[in-house]
Order: sequence, then structure tokens, then C-alpha cells
Amino acid sequence: MADSLVTAGESKFFCPMVKAFGYGHDDVAVSKTLVDEGVSCLGVALFEEGFRLREAGLSKIDILVFHPIISSECVEMAAEQNLIPVLSSWREISFIEKAKRKPLAVHIKFNTGMNRLGFEISEAEKLKAYFEANSAVKLTGVCTHFHSAEDLPKVGGHTRKQIALFGALAKAFSSESIVCHAHNSSALVSAFSTQTNAPFGARPGLAIYGVKPEVTHLTPAQKEIYNQIDLKPVMKVTSQIVHQHELKRGESVSYGARFVAEINSTVGVVPIGYADGYPRHLSSRGAMLYDGRPAPVSGTVCMDFTMINLTLLKAPDSGWVGQNIVILGDSISAGDLARLAGTNSYEILTNFSRRVPRVMV
Repeated sequence: MADSLVTAGESKFFCPMVKAFGYGHDDVAVSKTLVDEGVSCLGVALFEEGFRLREAGLSKIDILVFHPIISSECVEMAAEQNLIPVLSSWREISFIEKAKRKPLAVHIKFNTGMNRLGFEISEAEKLKAYFEANSAVKLTGVCTHFHSAEDLPKVGGHTRKQIALFGALAKAFSSESIVCHAHNSSALVSAFSTQTNAPFGARPGLAIYGVKPEVTHLTPAQKEIYNQIDLKPVMKVTSQIVHQHELKRGESVSYGARFVAEINSTVGVVPIGYADGYPRHLSSRGAMLYDGRPAPVSGTVCMDFTMINLTLLKAPDSGWVGQNIVILGDSISAGDLARLAGTNSYEILTNFSRRVPRVMV
């Protein structure tokens, strides 16, 4: 493939992803905000997620569902709720045919290297002929999924190879009524950093929640542009200290006695644990913030509580109980927690469970 990334022309198709409870932010609240900002299409993983948005009053917007159709019930829900399935197999098409409903709008996904979902490229001509001859399904979109979009700046890299493969498919299905989409957050940030066009429509996820994806293979000049991209994290997680302990030297904290006080210490108890989405892998590794200063996690993160070491911080006159604590936000990013927990920002955000109250500000 040539250095240029433009293979199928620019596309204005834009489909923010609000699956997984809006990446942990509350899918309904996020979706309503996006609609207010002019978005006309949203993406979810499950048919149930699409149904939830319809029940919340989002009746006019297009909703793409990326989970495969596995039963006739999926077809019924798609038809009744006006959801748009993204198909990856002939089996899914057979479910639609058997339902004998009014024509159902669908998108199809091609596998260009992710090897998860999607029709094989060799099936393109057969699929094109099928949709031209059958009225039970109306093809309105074609897509693929990048597996390493952070390497988009690399000539000859994985993403450029996928773009080349999908570009040929996009041309084959080219039509005013068919949109083509592939670019996720990493691909969009990569394209911006390298000052190149994003040739296909976009399905951003992480970036719309204010988390900047990492990009590799940037030149120094491109790195400067990347560093200037200033995304504002949407999620901030806070709590309060609900109890405190004064430990004597040699006393331990939490399960397994993995933290032992080397000096007389003050420990605060924060009511958040791994059942709420605070990773157990942050045991004795993470930190929370009091008044902008770090308070290290002490000992094992519990299901409902996490203990923090307050010893080196100046105690407020009113005492520690009731003091506000920042768990995620300010100088603690999702990426920071992810690196400490050995995971990624996506998992940090989506793991905050629904028992953690959401307050929209």
C-alpha cells in the first residue's frame, strides 16, 4: 500500500460507542448528551442494550448492534425496536429470512485480520449479489475492526494492511445508501497526529469519554501534534473515609496481613472495593488522593472496602472520618490505574459497577 491512507474517500458516518453501560459512565445519560450534540447513530454490543436506550426515549436515532444474531428473538427485537444488526455470518442472515418480517436494515462486518467476527473477504461478491437479489434484508453499511489501530502511522503496519483490504471492499459496495466505517479512537487519534485523512466512517469509544489512546511509530513532529491533543476525562470517582485505625508498629491491615506497619500509622477505610470496580490488583500498589496528595493503598483491596495510609498527611482538625477522597480523576488517570493493575483503560472504566452512584454534572 502507498503511504497515503486515503483509499475510499472521506466519510461523515459517525457512530460513538455506548456499549457496556456507556463504558461505565451510564449509557442513557451519555447517549442523550450525544444526541443533544447532534449525533445521529450510536453503537452497542447487545440487543438488550439497544432496547434499554429505546425504553429511555431515544426513539429516533439509529442504533447499531454488534453482537451476532443467535436466535429468532434477536430478529424480533431488532424489528420491533428498530435496531440495526451488524451481521458476520450467513447463519444470522438465515434467522432474518425465517422471521419473514418487513425488510430489516443491516450492516455487515468483514474480517480483515481481527479474526473474531466478520465475513471473510472471499465472500464479498456472493454477499453483494445476495443483497441485490433479496428484499428481506436491506444493506445500509459495511464495516471492519482494526486490531492494532495504534500502529496506523507505520507504513506496512497491521492497520494500513487492514485499510488496504477494507478499501477494496468499500469500493465494491460503494453506494449513496451504504456507509463504510472502521476507525476507532486509536485510528482517529493516529490520523490526526499524522495529519492524514481517515478514509472511513468512525466508531469512537474511549476518546469520547476523554481518554486519549496510545499511538506508536510517530515521528518527533507527529508526537508533538499527539501531545497537543487535550481530551478531558468525563469520569471522576470520589468517596469519603468512613473509619480510621491507629496502628502500632508491627500491626497489619486487611486480608492476608500483607501490609504491616513499619511505624505507628494511621489508616483510613474507603467504602469502595473490587465489587465496585476498584481492581484487587491495586492492593498495596495503588493510591488515592486527599486534597491532591497521594494516600497509598495499604494491604489487600476487599470486596467492599479499601484501606489507605494517611500517616504522612496532615490530619484535618475535624478528623479523617468524612473527608473526601479522589479514587479516579485529577492527577490519577484511568491509564495510571491500568498500568498499576496490569490492564487497560477500557477495563478500568467499564469495571466501575452500577452500585457506584452516578451524578451528572
